[in-house]
Amino acid sequence: MWNENVDYQLDLQTGDAHSAYTGSPGTPTLPSDGAMTLVDWSVRSKCSCTGGGAKFDEFVVNFNINVHVRPEILDSAMPWTIRAEWDHVADYLAWSMSSGRKAAKAREDHYKTLRFSSLEECRSLTSGSMRNSMSSAIDQAERSTVLRWDSSGKHNYGGPNMRP
Repeated sequence: MWNENVDYQLDLQTGDAHSAYTGSPGTPTLPSDGAMTLVDWSVRSKCSCTGGGAKFDEFVVNFNINVHVRPEILDSAMPWTIRAEWDHVADYLAWSMSSGRKAAKAREDHYKTLRFSSLEECRSLTSGSMRNSMSSAIDQAERSTVLRWDSSGKHNYGGPNMRP
């Protein structure tokens, strides 16, 4: 089961530390940051008892995309800022609906063929493996969207490479 949610908040403040995604190091918000799109995710495994052990049933993934916008952005820049952050949201949703789900499905199919000695072993091994896989994949997705929009200057409001 894969759950997605997107949330916009007008709460970005200079100096607040934010992690780009769950498990990444936090970085402070700079005065030049108009908005940030962050990913908060979790994964747990559903396992059930079998005769003499446990079997894996499915992953439950909660994938939350949180957009934080600086409340004092000028009214004229607010629509552009929200649209610009939607570029990141769209990139993360595309990853989630394709690569993320495919990777989870492949792991689910593999783990469904195995038997575990206990419910705890099943939950621990499968969810730990999926967390490691997702961490690495989300790191790549985050680097890709930052390179595409931020490093390119397309999200620098008023800059020469600014996206319309």
